[in-house]
Amino acid sequence: MFDWLRLLLLAATLFAGAMTGWAQTKTCIPEISRFTDDVYDPALGNVDTLDKAEFYIRGQLPKNSTKADAAEAIGRFLRQRFYHGFSEYRICENWISHYVGLINHQWISPISPDEIIRYRSAGCSQNTLVYQSLLSRFGIDYATVSFWHPEHRATAAKIDGTWYYFDADIEPHRDRLVRFDEVMRGHVLREMYRGKAGAPGFGHGDDLGLQFEEAAQLGKITFTDIDRYPAERGAFIHRLTGWLSVYGWLVGLAISLFAVVVGPPSRFAVLRRVQAAFRFTRPGNNRSAAKSFAA
Repeated sequence: MFDWLRLLLLAATLFAGAMTGWAQTKTCIPEISRFTDDVYDPALGNVDTLDKAEFYIRGQLPKNSTKADAAEAIGRFLRQRFYHGFSEYRICENWISHYVGLINHQWISPISPDEIIRYRSAGCSQNTLVYQSLLSRFGIDYATVSFWHPEHRATAAKIDGTWYYFDADIEPHRDRLVRFDEVMRGHVLREMYRGKAGAPGFGHGDDLGLQFEEAAQLGKITFTDIDRYPAERGAFIHRLTGWLSVYGWLVGLAISLFAVVVGPPSRFAVLRRVQAAFRFTRPGNNRSAAKSFAA
């Protein structure tokens, strides 16, 4: 049995090593927009870290700018920084999450703002995560606005004691700041998203404005995760698979070598250890030890 386990571990190590080597030969090709209404600015492609993004946004703000100015500037930056559509791990970056993501799509898309900003495209939830991370850098409280009929993610920002609604992904029609309590009434959503392509199967002629209005009426909009990163567990898994995609074969190799050197465990050695532990914990032995200590 032990020999079979060693062979299986060795085979897994060789497979991981081969996949890692092959992945390093793959070229990471930048994403290409699949939509015609993108306002992506290629000049912002080099803004690929949150530090650079913060520096750029601060440079766009006038002197004595307000938190409202900062929130709006972040939204403008994100609309120009990302194509529409979810970014996905490529083989050259994280081959484990890439292939597992072909089965479970939640694995394939980065959810850490530090990673998302390196891509050209971002879906609604990815856009929201970067938006929130940048809001925190400007000292602005934030929260996650989730639609469940159909699914969508947006951002709420607290400015001068009032929560306002922001969506840099679908880019709704608006000419002023929209309070979150207005959003929950529904009719404001109808006007903000009127004519936007909705999700098939949710009726209303696939008009997103009418679909979101119905979501508000049905209570299918939630306000959660105030000043809290909502995807910590998923980000940890992505960091782990990213590390294993590069170094996992070394872990397997180390365990395999250890198993070869140590060999199968001796059942007699294990039995002797159990017997020794049992003798130590018997009441008689404990009393004897106590008497000796007292003496």
